[in-house]
Amino acid sequence: MTHDLRLEEEVLAVLEDGSQIAMPKSQSKGYRLLTAHVILRQSEAVLLTQRTRGPRPDCWDVGITETMRRQEKGQYKIAAVRGLQEELGITVPETSLALISRRWPYDEGDFKRLGSTFELHYAGRLRPNSDEIKAIEWVTPTRLIQEIAERSRDFRGLSTSAWVAYMRIPEGKE
Repeated sequence: MTHDLRLEEEVLAVLEDGSQIAMPKSQSKGYRLLTAHVILRQSEAVLLTQRTRGPRPDCWDVGITETMRRQEKGQYKIAAVRGLQEELGITVPETSLALISRRWPYDEGDFKRLGSTFELHYAGRLRPNSDEIKAIEWVTPTRLIQEIAERSRDFRGLSTSAWVAYMRIPEGKE
């Protein structure tokens, strides 16, 4: 069976000069891809998701991370809203996402990203997509910090970087 690249999802990567290029996801290894990360809050809890697939299946993520597609044209909130729908089965308006950090780089070997992180306060029902999410758990920020310290290998480095950036924000600032 031949692989038809024309039918494959195209993602956006950023080049050294800052320009963007669309490419098939299968050919993106080593390129810095644009991503949207969403930290979900419910009262005093933070959502953890255990990945089904991806660069590190079975690892835990703080919230969700979505790779930007070509048609989203560098609009992080659009990618974030799509990711919430695809991974957790929820539909929210872009205006419900609060920007936490803009365009922070993350590198872990060939896994390179340039992402923006958002916060979403959500009290509704989640319907995780089993193709993407194996398990979910709501934890307090204190427990999350303990879990990351005790089991850092079980967490995706990208999500812990987003969490660190999130925790550096002074109280009441968005």
